[in-house]
Amino acid sequence: MKLLIKKIIIGLVATFLFVHLCSATPGAGNRVHVRQDVFALVGDSVYIEMEIGLNDADVDSRSYVLLTPVLRAGGTEKELPAIQINGRNQHKAYKRLVSLGKENKAVTTFINASDKKAPQTYVYKTSLPFEAWMETAEFLLREDQCECSGTLVPMSFELLAKNLDNRNTPYEPVLAVTFITPEVETIKNRCETGKAYLDYPVGVSAIRPEFRNNAVELQRIYDLIENLKSNTDATITGISITGYASPEGIYNSNLALSGNRALALTNHLQKKYGFQNDLFQTKGQGEDWQTLDSLVELSEIKDKQQILSIIRGTGVFDGREKKLMELSGGSPYREMFKEMFPQLRRSDYELSYTVVPFTVEQGKEVIKTRPSSLSLNEMFLIANTYESGSDAFNEVFETAARIFPQDNVANLNAAASALDRKDIKSAEKYLNKIAVRDAAYWNNAGVLAALKNEYGKAAEYFAKAKAAGNAQAAGNMGEIEKTD
Repeated sequence: MKLLIKKIIIGLVATFLFVHLCSATPGAGNRVHVRQDVFALVGDSVYIEMEIGLNDADVDSRSYVLLTPVLRAGGTEKELPAIQINGRNQHKAYKRLVSLGKENKAVTTFINASDKKAPQTYVYKTSLPFEAWMETAEFLLREDQCECSGTLVPMSFELLAKNLDNRNTPYEPVLAVTFITPEVETIKNRCETGKAYLDYPVGVSAIRPEFRNNAVELQRIYDLIENLKSNTDATITGISITGYASPEGIYNSNLALSGNRALALTNHLQKKYGFQNDLFQTKGQGEDWQTLDSLVELSEIKDKQQILSIIRGTGVFDGREKKLMELSGGSPYREMFKEMFPQLRRSDYELSYTVVPFTVEQGKEVIKTRPSSLSLNEMFLIANTYESGSDAFNEVFETAARIFPQDNVANLNAAASALDRKDIKSAEKYLNKIAVRDAAYWNNAGVLAALKNEYGKAAEYFAKAKAAGNAQAAGNMGEIEKTD
């Protein structure tokens, strides 16, 4: 057996190998390519990483390549566990030795280059305790080839980190975010809402479409109903109409007025579309003091605080309106009557409907025009047909959070997507919306803290996530420890 021995000095240390599922590794042609790019002192340990790409290299059945990493400085030398890349027959021979317990213990990883179904890329990485002599160490990667068949395996090397000059480079942790699979909606219930500010001639309760701005107000309702009726995936299940009135006048009269106007809109829609009576829920709520309170709060009206104090501190039947009318000679009341009361005279409507379930392919079309028709689970399945981190992948989670702005799962997944692309601002926005702080929340909050270089806080959050059973937290804690 004839051996050809090559020695290559590279800045690298390694003690174990794991499979990294990639489609290709940069290199030349069909050579076995070794790319070395990590040789760093972090804390009291030396960290090393290199990538071995087979690139469909043609390794003869009887050939092998033995790669032995060696760290050397002066008269001190340390060999690290070796890697052997085998052709088909050589790998069979290795397996026989394993069965007899006679395999080479100095070789910890054997790669079968003839197995084309196996990953084409392997990552060799480790850490070992730093010793003073390593300060000036160089790395030898010994390449031993067997010329058993007269054919050598073509090799290429890309050497990037050749010494410990980068020992002060901060370690950048590799952290895993948590996505949650949303529950399946058995029945997809949806609703659309609006406000109709309809005008009525004095003494008239029926709706007159041609009166003042009624045509515009009604058209908004018509458009909503007709869009749902034309959507073959949707079925209208209910229409709720609630009438409101402004507070001038007698309370009971305003209560009746609000109910009559809500009923007028119900009758109008029944007549126009032939809806059944039991589809509707109609009620009057009377004077809308709550909305008036909000309008005053947002305004710059004179005596604002006194107005709010009266609205909030005086009962409706204890002279609330009278006090408002007497405040500052009635000037604030007249301004409210003119600017705010018209916004209280309205009928709020809500159209409830159900939507059929969609396949993933159907959902990809629906999300373009009617994303609210999809469930969170359907959006999640659509997202996972795209490459993780791609624009299409991220856009689905952004859409889900927009359509379901108060949903914890929608916001958590949108935050995870933002964290993956290191968008700190968006991730923080979504995490702040989450009401239930469970294991998934704490893990993603830990990733956010780490991206902000708040490693102490990140470790605290990962510990909470791990205690609550999060699968990614333990690995993330280990990564944070490397930053010490």
